[in-house]
Amino acid sequence: MIRSTPKATAGLVVMLAFGTLAGLALPVLPACAGRAASASERLRDAVVGYNDELRFGRSDLAVQRVAGIYRTAFIGGHYRWGRELQIADVEIVNVEAAGDEGQRATSFVSVRWFTTSNMIVHETLVRQEWEKQSTQYILQTERVIDGDAELLAIPNGFRPETSGLEVTPVDAGVPDSGSEAASTAPTSVP
Repeated sequence: MIRSTPKATAGLVVMLAFGTLAGLALPVLPACAGRAASASERLRDAVVGYNDELRFGRSDLAVQRVAGIYRTAFIGGHYRWGRELQIADVEIVNVEAAGDEGQRATSFVSVRWFTTSNMIVHETLVRQEWEKQSTQYILQTERVIDGDAELLAIPNGFRPETSGLEVTPVDAGVPDSGSEAASTAPTSVP
C-alpha cells in the first residue's frame, strides 16, 4: 500500500500545475522564435552591435560590419582605440532610415574618450552611413561632424596589414556598394 503525505501531495500538485503551464506555453515559443526581424530591427541591431563592439574593444567583430571599400580606412581610424585612446562612453543619438524600404540609413553617435597620455575626456559626434545589403546593414563610412577629430585620425605611417584585422571583406557574399567611402576616409595624425 502506497501512502501519500501532505508534503508529497503538495509537491505533486505543483509539478502538475507547472507541467500544464509549460505545455500551454510551448506552442507559443516557435511562433516567436520564427518571426523574421523587420528592417528597422536589423538596422537597430547593426548600429547598436557595431558601436558596442567598438566600445568594448572588439574591433575584430566590428570590422565584419564594415563595407570592403571602407575597411582599410576603418582599420586605420580605429587602430589607436584601446591602445592610445580609451573609450569612456558611446551614446547613439539618432538613427534615420532613408530610401525605399530603408535601403540607406544614417546614425549619429556621441563618443566620450580620452588619451592614455593625458586622461582629458574629449567628446566627438560621429556620423555613420549605412546601406542595406541583402538582409543586413553594412557601414559604408563614418566621419566626425563635431568635436575632436583625433578620434578617427589615422596614425602617420600606419599600415593596415600590421593591425591584425582582416582588410578584405570577411563575407564574400555581401557585395560592396562602391560608395563614397574613400572620399570621407579619416585623416592622419602625427
